[in-house]
Amino acid sequence: MKRALLLMAVLALIGAACGVGSGPGGTPKPTSTTAPPDPDRVILRVDDEGGFAPAAFALNRVPRFVLFADGRLVFPGPQPAIFPGPLLPSLQTVTLSSDQMRQVLDLVDAIGLPRIDREIDDSNNRFVADATTTTVTWFDDAGRAHTYGAYALGLVDDRRAEAREQTRLLSELLTTLDEFASTGDPADPYLPERIQLRLEDASALDPEFKDAREWPLALSPDDFEPAAFGLGCTTFAGRAASDALASLEDATDTTVWTYAGREYQILVRPLFPGEPGCTP
Repeated sequence: MKRALLLMAVLALIGAACGVGSGPGGTPKPTSTTAPPDPDRVILRVDDEGGFAPAAFALNRVPRFVLFADGRLVFPGPQPAIFPGPLLPSLQTVTLSSDQMRQVLDLVDAIGLPRIDREIDDSNNRFVADATTTTVTWFDDAGRAHTYGAYALGLVDDRRAEAREQTRLLSELLTTLDEFASTGDPADPYLPERIQLRLEDASALDPEFKDAREWPLALSPDDFEPAAFGLGCTTFAGRAASDALASLEDATDTTVWTYAGREYQILVRPLFPGEPGCTP
């Protein structure tokens, strides 16, 4: 907590120091990115969107990075190379220093995120098919989202002459965040305060891989809300989220849950502050 308060104080001083940063050659440049005072606000997230993948996978995909105002950086942790894999996603968190936060904010400003609504560089679609679009989103003080993205980022040489400078900077931002995630303080598990659960009919799953168990939740499948692609959906928060995660802790991605003669798979997605949860 002391570290978070110190970091916020340093960021406030940086923002108050005439509101300028240092450009090439020491030339002052205006900056427009500062961390809000609420330490639990998400200020930046990096996502992979689209691509050739089943709808359920796309809906359940967690962000590549989530950065909070107090410097907490959340990212997917290592997954064991086993089959079947664990059902619950592994998320880890480290806390960035004030210098590291400043580097991130400077890159956000260099990309121009505070000055755009949503812009996607899709120039790579003539080279690569069925790839994902990598997006970075900055949330301003009013909670408005400002997004820049690039299709097939890293699959084509982004140093080529015709590549956008913003796309090069996006690659630099990802490299920087990867470095901070791997070389910072020892990572701690990230425990979400809210989770989203989706139901998928498991009757067509190969019986050889089924790990059949009794329904684990107090909420029945009939109480899930209808949602996208015919998947039932519900959200849990606080103690209810913790209890649901505990009941699913040792499940795998081939676990099938039986209820009233029907078989379901449960897809678990942590929710970050500002995410709405189930969509119709």
